Amino acid sequence: MIRKTLYLIPLLLFVWFGYWMGGGAQPPREKKLSARTPISSLEPSKSFVIVLYAYKDALWCERTLRSIFEQEYDQCRVVVFEDGSHDGTLEKIKSFVVENKQDHRVILIQNAERLGPVACLHRAAHSLSEQEIVIPISAKDWFASPKALNRLNALYRNPDVWTVALQPLLYPTYEEVKAGEVMKLPHHIPVSFYAGLLKRVHPSSFDCHHQLVLERDAYLKPILQMSGEHFQVLKEPLFIVNLSTRCYTNYRK
Repeated sequence: MIRKTLYLIPLLLFVWFGYWMGGGAQPPREKKLSARTPISSLEPSKSFVIVLYAYKDALWCERTLRSIFEQEYDQCRVVVFEDGSHDGTLEKIKSFVVENKQDHRVILIQNAERLGPVACLHRAAHSLSEQEIVIPISAKDWFASPKALNRLNALYRNPDVWTVALQPLLYPTYEEVKAGEVMKLPHHIPVSFYAGLLKRVHPSSFDCHHQLVLERDAYLKPILQMSGEHFQVLKEPLFIVNLSTRCYTNYRK
């Protein structure tokens, strides 16, 4: 019995050594996200949906749409809310979409009465897949580069990234905003996020005693709170925020 045991010991050592050298040892486990994460690390690329809000933007909407249609990244669709402008914005959007043969990926919704950008985004939420990345923007603003969605996709392929703010250039001066100051500029800095986060925002955030909700903090604060350390700022200035149509105080104050 003892002799058999002595024969088995070198055999077991040989098997263990071969297992270890062959990579049988378990690799370090990847960091697990919480159960409420809306993302999947299995997809090689992401799908984007741009929710475009247009109100009295006849002078700018074509420029905005062109910057979307010229993106080099194809996995993107557009939901346009024309919020009862009555200034020709709707007609310009319709004709520009048709002329550029983009009607296959554009949904155009016209509101009879003004709802505001927050309510429009809330209306769009039910039609979004949790895995889609939402980019709410105004028809006054536009992408500065056709590579913007490619860069966003590269960030979102990291499963630890749930929310990304786009670093802007400020029109008409084309002043660059430093990455650390992006969130100090109030309103309209485009912040993208998984639709799954948007769907987790309580409906009461979009309806303040039946009053028109215009401030995006109503939904953005809860999203940033849920994102926590999973929030990033895109370091390249790939988006234009149009200050010529807005009244801003100095964002550095």
